[in-house]
Amino acid sequence: MNEDRNVRTVRNFTRTFKNQHEVEGARQLFHPGFQHHFKAPLPPGWEGMAAVGRMMNTAFPDVVVTEEDIIAAGDKVVERSSCVATNRGEFPPGLRRVGPARAAAAAGPRPRELTAQRLRGPSPARHARRGRTRR
Repeated sequence: MNEDRNVRTVRNFTRTFKNQHEVEGARQLFHPGFQHHFKAPLPPGWEGMAAVGRMMNTAFPDVVVTEEDIIAAGDKVVERSSCVATNRGEFPPGLRRVGPARAAAAAGPRPRELTAQRLRGPSPARHARRGRTRR
């Protein structure tokens, strides 16, 4: 079943990119047209995502991400996860302390669209509902 493969892809991303800190090891999980929606000055596509991974690994070298829920329907997967980590750097830049409200917002579900079992990024419909468009 396609949904099972999509769930395995997202779990592989969590294991490789987040818990094993193998940023480059997760590259094959991403669709060549992947677009992130992080704010500048990050480069577009995979390079921006890799930069975020390296920044997170530097700031939180001991992070452990735990899947709380995972839901798949068609080509979409929503993962809700929690994490435990020690901030050893500056993340986000200039912020040394994260309060519970911000941590809870960061731990919310992240819908991902999968194409040929590769992560594509947030759904365009989700951004349209928020008044955003893909760049």
